[in-house]
Amino acid sequence: MKKIYSWIIDKWLAGFITASFFFILKLYIELPEDSKSNFFNFGWLKEIFNMQIPLYFAILIVLFLIIITRFEKLRLKRGFTSEKSHESKTPYNHYKNYKSDIFGVKKSKWSWDYKWLAHRQSFEITDLKPNCPVCDTTMDLDDYSYHSADCHKCRLDGKNYTFRISENISDVSKEIIRKIKNNEVST
Repeated sequence: MKKIYSWIIDKWLAGFITASFFFILKLYIELPEDSKSNFFNFGWLKEIFNMQIPLYFAILIVLFLIIITRFEKLRLKRGFTSEKSHESKTPYNHYKNYKSDIFGVKKSKWSWDYKWLAHRQSFEITDLKPNCPVCDTTMDLDDYSYHSADCHKCRLDGKNYTFRISENISDVSKEIIRKIKNNEVST
């Protein structure tokens, strides 16, 4: 019973209080002017609480709440699975080896990885980054403009390490998805 009570408090109390407030406000606004002065005596509220409810109706409400809490508990239990069981449910990615390609007018090489999104039931492209044209290391994109990227290896070697990116990152991502959907990828 304690679990049911805490569930009711957590899930329904805020909504119930808000709905009750606006319901009472609506009642007050729609009252005739001569009845509004008696509204705050709360005689109407006493009548609501004195209303007799049949026993079978109260039992049905309690059973309904118990059933709802059971379903909520099952849903939460399924949502909080361990990482190992989550990984085992991840389907096989047929394009897992397709992690780099050349795009754009300047023929820039880009690298990425995939991540399984269980709530969407699909893979998402993650860590999409351009490769350095000098040493082929993945570069870090400029966080503000995405029009330039820095190569940490070239910076350590004392070479020019900032390069202009002519491709838009969202266009590259869309092109990867298009190539996968059209089977233009050699795996």
